[in-house]
Amino acid sequence: GDYFLPLRERVKIAEDYCADLFISIHADSNRSKRTRGSSVYCLSLKGASDEAAHCLAEKENASDLLGGIPFTENDDLNFTLLDLALTNNINSSLHIGGLVLREIKKVHPVKFEKPKQAGFRVLKTAEIPSILIELGFISNPSEEKLLKQKKFQAKIAKAVFSASDQFLEFMARKEPLKRYPLTVKTSGGLNSIPH
Repeated sequence: GDYFLPLRERVKIAEDYCADLFISIHADSNRSKRTRGSSVYCLSLKGASDEAAHCLAEKENASDLLGGIPFTENDDLNFTLLDLALTNNINSSLHIGGLVLREIKKVHPVKFEKPKQAGFRVLKTAEIPSILIELGFISNPSEEKLLKQKKFQAKIAKAVFSASDQFLEFMARKEPLKRYPLTVKTSGGLNSIPH
């Protein structure tokens, strides 16, 4: 459907399904109609530290972010554990971001050669490597037209899939991923599928 989901709800859905990767896809806009190109954003260290502090204020959520590691009464230790988890996640996110840019560049110009970092709320999770992709600029008439084309959408989807596949293969070699069956709702009811 076409409906609004609050930012935290988007992350919650990914966490509920034990996602191995979180990708948020957007179209950008700029005052200049000439600005064009795709870009990828990852969480910044400043955003990670802010999120660690926020999580410590809500300890029941913070424990989940660390994969069930119990929190102690020592807030300094808790902050350090969260900060380490978020920093590790940022490094993984920068890796997938670089792969996505490399693959997208094969089918569409990119605005920046490397992933940018910002404090986007939707990227603030310690559990799941997360990126935000700006596919192009709807303020640029030629890119707006391109973004609407099914052929272009298919090329971009293939590029993002290819990068995701490379990343998950790399992570599986580095540390085997936890695999959970996905439950999908179909017209025939609920079905579990491996992923």
